[in-house]
Amino acid sequence: MKTLKSSSGMTLVETLIYAALISIIIGMIVSVAFQIISSNSGLSDIIFLEEEANFLLRKFEWAASGASSVNSPGSGSSSSSTLSLNKFEVEAGENPLVFSFTDGAILIQRGGGLPVPLNSAFITVENATFTHIAATGTAPGGILTELSLRNTSSNNPRNYSITTYLRQ
Repeated sequence: MKTLKSSSGMTLVETLIYAALISIIIGMIVSVAFQIISSNSGLSDIIFLEEEANFLLRKFEWAASGASSVNSPGSGSSSSSTLSLNKFEVEAGENPLVFSFTDGAILIQRGGGLPVPLNSAFITVENATFTHIAATGTAPGGILTELSLRNTSSNNPRNYSITTYLRQ
């Protein structure tokens, strides 16, 4: 008697091979998804740091662009961690504006008021220096502001600077 052999089904070996292939593909998809999610988190930290730096630099630019005089640091090549200046457009009692670098923060003080931090708690200011550039000939004086900022969740500080020229 002749036996018929059925070839319409899958063997155990074929089933194991397909299961292994599906496992590898799913593992790769999960790995790629994890990489995308983790890189997105790091990117949002960088964006937050850049926005914070932009805010601080624009605040210094606002203060220096309307300054009637710079009290500290002295004119020339001296640098300081404190910037004190008088502005044209502020109300009485708000001069001088004092920016200072203390304990990982940039503080602003208006007149005799209390110092208020400008940066958020998620950003650490590693270093801040203010340099009063002397006026020469017809070129106006200016203020060079240099900052080194770090996100509290990172160990990589980034450096920023802005030069603002004073009115004559």
